[in-house]
Amino acid sequence: MMRILGVFENVSKVVWKVLNKRCNMNIISMDIILIFVFAVICAGLVEGTCPSTCSCVDNSSGSHVNCNSKYLGRIPTLPNDTYHLNLHNNNISTIKAFAFMNLPSLRNLNLNNNKLRSLVSYTFINLTNLNALHLYGNNISHIEEHAFGKLTSLTLLDLSGNPLNCDCSIFAFWSWLIERSSIHIRSYAKCSNGTLVTSLQSDELETCNPDNCQCFNGGKCVAKGHELICDCIGKWTGIFCQESQCTSYDCGFGDCYIEPVNGTAQCLCDDIYVNFCPGLSRESVIEQRN
Repeated sequence: MMRILGVFENVSKVVWKVLNKRCNMNIISMDIILIFVFAVICAGLVEGTCPSTCSCVDNSSGSHVNCNSKYLGRIPTLPNDTYHLNLHNNNISTIKAFAFMNLPSLRNLNLNNNKLRSLVSYTFINLTNLNALHLYGNNISHIEEHAFGKLTSLTLLDLSGNPLNCDCSIFAFWSWLIERSSIHIRSYAKCSNGTLVTSLQSDELETCNPDNCQCFNGGKCVAKGHELICDCIGKWTGIFCQESQCTSYDCGFGDCYIEPVNGTAQCLCDDIYVNFCPGLSRESVIEQRN
């Protein structure tokens, strides 16, 4: 509190000097300036307050925040010095990317028994002090690539009690765990059939390795069941996005276009779609179409 009051005093003096020098506003009292500064700084400190539905205890380590069984549907705004966060037994179904980025001191995060169904990319990122992450008893089936990143102090990741889908969509998370096997992260992560994720063999997931998937013409590799397929864009189709009806479709003097709904080829002549563009005028094309 004394530190905050000191900030009030210093900032108010600066404001007073600027106003006095540039505006010659001697009629403004120091009290009014203090009130103004107090209001501005308080507005900036709102994000650092304890959530009204939770209980917080401050000590030398920071804020210990307990939001256990508070019927929360989302992650609340938290004190920036939170080092222990208990969100056990709530109704949280989604967590946005970078949701915990403003909590650099966070060491223990408990999200057990919520309603999470998936973890999006960059959910838990740059939490370099996080030791334990509890996600037991949710309904997580899908973990996106880069959902976990730069968790350099993590030793416990409890994902038990979640029906993880161990098709090709698990490859990124599996790789992340295997790469950190020497750190001995206890993950307790199991597939929906009871198999430990860490026990999956590389040859089982070989077809899921993006390095073994090559798509052309802007196509992207996406997981479909226990294999990767090419998701093609524009006029391109086929296994590797190298085929197109436009390759063999003669449009004359027009441009070939793939109709996005049914995937059939059409010719674009002067902003009009027809079967062939003979190089006629716009009026002739319209007449031909009719």
